[in-house]
Amino acid sequence: MIVAFERVGIFATGLGKPHRTNTGLVKCYRGLVTKVPATTAIGLYRWNDYDRILADLHNWKPKEIFFAGHSYGVSLLGDFVAKKLQQVWPHIRISDLLSADGVGRDCVDHIDKDSLDKDRKIVIPNNVDRLHTWRQRGQPISGHDFEISEPTQWVTNEWVDDHRHWSMDRVKPFLDLVEQLAMRP
Repeated sequence: MIVAFERVGIFATGLGKPHRTNTGLVKCYRGLVTKVPATTAIGLYRWNDYDRILADLHNWKPKEIFFAGHSYGVSLLGDFVAKKLQQVWPHIRISDLLSADGVGRDCVDHIDKDSLDKDRKIVIPNNVDRLHTWRQRGQPISGHDFEISEPTQWVTNEWVDDHRHWSMDRVKPFLDLVEQLAMRP
């Protein structure tokens, strides 16, 4: 069924995250899903739900989209979904992309052993207005750097020392901004 929404928030978890209910992004989604304004829809997706996200966006017909992701979920949203939207809906902008220790990869639907390469960059297409990143360093898995181009603005770029990769979606400023964007009238 096609239903038009003013705003849509797409939440994409890291590898295997939806199966663990104590993660920050899953808890945030569950806390917001019944409270968001009637003009807003939010969806929770796994790190490889590319086709499902595109189908839901097609059905929801949003005027504005924001993305929030953790680990592989960030590359799903930035490397794959945003680029596809740029091709099929060039008039639709992604207002914000929030990254909790985003990890890049080359393939949308399976694990990429090269994603552990710390020199890899996640390339954000220019249909994203604002990029917000929270990263940690020192772990075998840690968030990659980003490459942006005009008119994208890199608004937030914070290094977090008190979280490991698996818990980066619990960083309070990340979750606060997810909630703020979802609850905006």
